[in-house]
Amino acid sequence: MPDAIIYTALEAGHAEGLAQLHEERDILDAHTNLILNSRQHWQQYIAQARPGYDLVAIFEGDVIGWARLLTEPHQRRSHCGNVHVAVAAIYRQLGTGTLLLRALLALADDLALQRIEATPTSDNIAARALFAAQGFREEGVLRGARRVGSQWCDEVCLARLASL
Repeated sequence: MPDAIIYTALEAGHAEGLAQLHEERDILDAHTNLILNSRQHWQQYIAQARPGYDLVAIFEGDVIGWARLLTEPHQRRSHCGNVHVAVAAIYRQLGTGTLLLRALLALADDLALQRIEATPTSDNIAARALFAAQGFREEGVLRGARRVGSQWCDEVCLARLASL
């Protein structure tokens, strides 16, 4: 099945698929800035997104994964980026997240970003392994940094440096 998955840039037609993907509780909880998960929200997001900085994985017409690269607007951190990867539960462990992340890291390299960060929750072992396999190293823990439901969770600070 991995050969049948299409990886492409985010487009306006993917709004409904992104809303459906974010109906999965763990994906919704990981998206800390998402207040309202709706097709309208994702249409607005896509309209404002930087072309090529968001990628989706499509299988049989459905969005099964999404990844984004955020760059820092402030001069002092203009060499940094932040990545987020989300894959539907039934499509995990098939390499979808790896391919999405590798594509974002290639973009980061093209942009000459020196530092790429990710902050999964401490209990998200699969995400931590995904990032570690691509050269990310753990730098610390942000205690109680993310609210998930009624609980405060720790985030793990991960980073990949282009050079030391």
